[in-house]
Amino acid sequence: MANPYHPYKSEANMMKALAANHNKLEREAEQRRKAGNVRAALQKNQEIQRIIQEREEEVKNYLQEIGLVKIQTGADGNCFFYAVQGYADIKGREDMSVSIEALRDAVAETIQTRNDVYLPSFVSNAALQAHVANIRKCEERGDTNTWADEVDVAAFSDHFNVCIVIHDWRETHDLPYHMAQISYPHDCDVGRNANPTRIHILRTNMNHYSLLMPLNDPEYNAVKLFVGENVSLPLIPAVAIAHQNQLKQMANQASANLSNVHLNQPAAAASSSAVPLAELPPLRFIPRAPPVQRAPPVQPAEHPNQRKINNAFVVDPNWVWKLGGTRKRRMNKHKTQKKLRKTRQKRNKNKSRRRL
Repeated sequence: MANPYHPYKSEANMMKALAANHNKLEREAEQRRKAGNVRAALQKNQEIQRIIQEREEEVKNYLQEIGLVKIQTGADGNCFFYAVQGYADIKGREDMSVSIEALRDAVAETIQTRNDVYLPSFVSNAALQAHVANIRKCEERGDTNTWADEVDVAAFSDHFNVCIVIHDWRETHDLPYHMAQISYPHDCDVGRNANPTRIHILRTNMNHYSLLMPLNDPEYNAVKLFVGENVSLPLIPAVAIAHQNQLKQMANQASANLSNVHLNQPAAAASSSAVPLAELPPLRFIPRAPPVQRAPPVQPAEHPNQRKINNAFVVDPNWVWKLGGTRKRRMNKHKTQKKLRKTRQKRNKNKSRRRL
């Protein structure tokens, strides 16, 4: 028998209360676990960011010691080709200053034609052919970009006869993160095989390449003055944008100087204050598009409650719409009022007759 003075009144209510309390405790424990997981994830993320910053500082100090500066490249799978293309643009190498598609074709053709040199790097000839087909893929052909590996770097060095020095920032099973230099080809700086054209490239995370340029390189300093301190690759769009901005600034300066010339100013003073137009580079002005030939407005159809006055449709207040069931009738406003008065009079007469 249930105790009438017990707060739960019965065993069923007591079991429900215990179950609800147990569920509440479980929810609170789950929330504490989630909060702990979030805190642990944040701490882990902060630790990862700290390690990344320390490694970036180590790379920066290493580059300062050897007198090189890093130029950022796009991380879309074309980073190696952006690096060598940027070097060609800065140094004026026309054979390498071509599209990414042409550079990939050159690497693929070298691997395929010199099969005896590069076949030992693959398991079979089928694997080599698959790699050749894979390196040809790029956005220009509607495919996904594929990054370059050691074989592609060696093939590029072989095709264009340049020495590529990879500064590899990596970690091995027996050594922490350190910098290793790898030359392609391996004997490009020894004896008779010494190649004066040396391209320094930084590789991080085993798959991302960035161009390295000497701090005192005159061509690089000229590009930096033209583009800005934050030089990034690919370089051609940045140079084009900077060139257009420079042309606009020169044109604005010339127009401002010409606007400051007064009519009563002497010719010598006017010529000294204004920039000679012959010194300005030619500007390409885009002609304005011809005006769009618009069709004449269509005259609306004559509405039942409108009438034409002086070639314009005007609403006639004497005509109104009257809806009767499923029909529409146009009636004169005054006639409608007169008919309503007659109907009202008949109704009053009928009422008076009923009273009599």
